[in-house]
Amino acid sequence: MNPNIVILISGEKADIYVYKDDRGEKPIILFIEQLQQNDRAKVIALLHHFSGKGEIRNEEKFKLEEKPIYAFKSYQVRLFCFILPKASKKTVVLTHGYIKKKNKVPKIELEKAKNIFKKVISNR
Repeated sequence: MNPNIVILISGEKADIYVYKDDRGEKPIILFIEQLQQNDRAKVIALLHHFSGKGEIRNEEKFKLEEKPIYAFKSYQVRLFCFILPKASKKTVVLTHGYIKKKNKVPKIELEKAKNIFKKVISNR
């Protein structure tokens, strides 16, 4: 398996991994740990729902932001991710998190997620 990803949740329909950088840090885990308890509980429930069902049809909860980057959404909290191509089971890799302050997602956040996508894909 890819050295830049670590399993977070293995569900019936999907697996959720987190990105691990070259220093061994997992930015999404650090982000989730810093959330208020109620926000943390909501995003964790959202991730468990996705892993069990393999999808979230509500675009207010899971949306394609800009190919290939998706975002899990809970109020102002965004967890950026991508779907790992050609995996035997639906596999999502969480890249990093962001608290939305404006209507449009800043390009820098999307570029950060795209760069992580490229790094993970190149290490397959």
